Amino acid sequence: FTVPVSLTVQTLPSTTPPTTPTPTPTPTPQVTVTSVVNAATFQPTPLVAGSLGTVMGTNLSGKNVSVTFDGNAATLTYNNSTQINLVVPVAISSGKTSASMVVTVDGTSSTAQTVQLAPAWPSIFSNGVLNQDNSQNTPSQPAKAGDVLQIFATGIPANATVTGQIGTSNNLVPLYAGPAPGIPGLQQVDLMVPNGTPSGFAGLTLCVNSGGQQYCSQGWALALK
Repeated sequence: FTVPVSLTVQTLPSTTPPTTPTPTPTPTPQVTVTSVVNAATFQPTPLVAGSLGTVMGTNLSGKNVSVTFDGNAATLTYNNSTQINLVVPVAISSGKTSASMVVTVDGTSSTAQTVQLAPAWPSIFSNGVLNQDNSQNTPSQPAKAGDVLQIFATGIPANATVTGQIGTSNNLVPLYAGPAPGIPGLQQVDLMVPNGTPSGFAGLTLCVNSGGQQYCSQGWALALK
């Protein structure tokens, strides 16, 4: 005869603890430099020791940010995630024509960039020419012959021989040419507009003699009445 048998299989709980997924580590942001430019003109010109430069890139901000030129620390005057403004270290001024620049953010360093250097490279800031009454020189606020202009620039080394040109008047000797008060890396040149300079627009240029070579700024359109 046949005896029916019923078999129940019970699955026992596993004694092996569940595996906790290993968290994927957050990648360290890469510090990237895309360009190094003149702080006054934002053009890729040589930089000058003791003057201002600007670094453009990505991931340039953090708790600890530094920039070095051949291992010499620059003074940072401003930075955000895409831009750093700095004073080029004076320690690299000994006749070098280039330096290796590295940006380090919270322990992560950029690829070294070769930066061109020059003993002088005068550059006038946009909106950096003031009239004698401290108003910005514009077509609606022109200067006049006999006025003393305040010209703000960078790339002029300490104790340099500076001359100016306004229109057709060359080799104008400034009343003052040196550091701008209270602003590291910025230079100020006080230049008188020659008597007889006609109204309208006149080209303004600053020149520096260094090592027997003359370095002149970009032209700036000076408004005159």
